[in-house]
Amino acid sequence: MNSNNAATRSLAFKPLVICPYTLPSPRMSSAWSCRIRNYFAHQENNFIPVIAYGDVTTPEKSLEVLCLTNNGGLMIGRDAQGRLWIFRELNHLLKSNAPIAPLEKKELRDMMLGHLNELHQFCGDETDVRVARRHLTWYCSSLANSDEFRRQAVRVDSASEQLRLTKEYFDREDGGVSLAA
Repeated sequence: MNSNNAATRSLAFKPLVICPYTLPSPRMSSAWSCRIRNYFAHQENNFIPVIAYGDVTTPEKSLEVLCLTNNGGLMIGRDAQGRLWIFRELNHLLKSNAPIAPLEKKELRDMMLGHLNELHQFCGDETDVRVARRHLTWYCSSLANSDEFRRQAVRVDSASEQLRLTKEYFDREDGGVSLAA
């Protein structure tokens, strides 16, 4: 897309004030970086908010995409699955330009148990445990020594058993340590 054309298009839509425009975040190949820099060079003249998405796996990558594109926002989807604290990390990085200390084990446990409780309450008895299984699997992908815990927690049939196993996992000396941040 021609960057001048993009600026012209946004001026045409200004009176309509419609939804934001989303673009995949750039993979860092030189050809794509060149095109995206060119496109977003006119962001200050763009009246349609542009939001980048995709490949936003860490707070550092998020900041890189925001700096590269100078866009109006950033969408973090699947990369937040099982790692809800990515927003805390990104917020800190944006404010201080320095990485944040990893979550304490107790903070992580409380966040995870709170999320599981809310899932169990929201989804109802028939689906709550099944939905929580998927979330537990996502959490375990960013937790140290969680393989056995995951195997057990996704096989139980009650919310109370999932919560009990989660508490036991965090009570272990080697359990509940975040692999992120």
